[in-house]
Amino acid sequence: MPSTYFHEMHFPDQENQYFPGTYPELPPFNQYLQVVTYQGALRELGVALPMQNPTLWDIPDTWSQSPTLFSTSTPPPLALLSSATEDYRSHVSVPFSGFSEVRPQSIGPPPDADVATGLNNGGKDDGGEDLHAHLSPSSHKLVPQVVYIPPRQQKKSGDPQNIEFRVRGEKGIRLSDALEKRWGDFEGRDDSPLSGENRAQITLRVLIVGCPPWESKISTVDYTSKRQPITLEKLANDVARSVKRFLERETEKGHDDHSTCHWQNTMLLSNMYLTRLVRVSTGSWQPELFVAQQPT
Repeated sequence: MPSTYFHEMHFPDQENQYFPGTYPELPPFNQYLQVVTYQGALRELGVALPMQNPTLWDIPDTWSQSPTLFSTSTPPPLALLSSATEDYRSHVSVPFSGFSEVRPQSIGPPPDADVATGLNNGGKDDGGEDLHAHLSPSSHKLVPQVVYIPPRQQKKSGDPQNIEFRVRGEKGIRLSDALEKRWGDFEGRDDSPLSGENRAQITLRVLIVGCPPWESKISTVDYTSKRQPITLEKLANDVARSVKRFLERETEKGHDDHSTCHWQNTMLLSNMYLTRLVRVSTGSWQPELFVAQQPT
């Protein structure tokens, strides 16, 4: 049976509200304390932090609208406390995104999109080289997801642990391009990233915060080419088709006034980018997605 947990949400014009969210096979709520920033409208959403031998942690005012006390033996990820862009997922189970400090490094927006100029680092990357205008991280947002937790913690054996998608050296492929097979300078398109999977199918899981969970099966074998492992371009196409079905479900279903799936109004295949697949358990992968946004 799925476990039910609650998001604590702070709206600008309302008192604190609690909305239930049901996700398959999550541990009981009493094992976790859930807090995370989520842009302007939603101040806090759920993050799973294991609670053992409690130690008190105080999240500073610069991160949240009000200090929040953590009771956990695991220190909060660096991303909660600073502008660090370290991979904090190794420290604790958290969403792929939702932290205002964590930003994509280089994902090109659609050709007709306006781009913001001037980066936080003065237009330089870590090596001091000038960045192209279309690499502005301020014009893209990570789509926040809850990390899938299997019913029993399984060893994520085998390689690779994640699969990256790049076009002309830049992170991310637009989902509409992957869907229509407009590959252009898509890198490594003939690679076989799932050749090490000892299974006929993998499960793609989309767990966007506030939206009902979505999962689909992707074959690891291309039966049209003498049963060879699928290529990177075939994998990108399959992920794009799965995300398309997810978006169609959200559009057909609609949401009531209490829905927290606020991303549905900005998630279009034409402005969404797939940067990588992350292995979250044996046989289960989650896509890391970005949305290109108009600069404010």
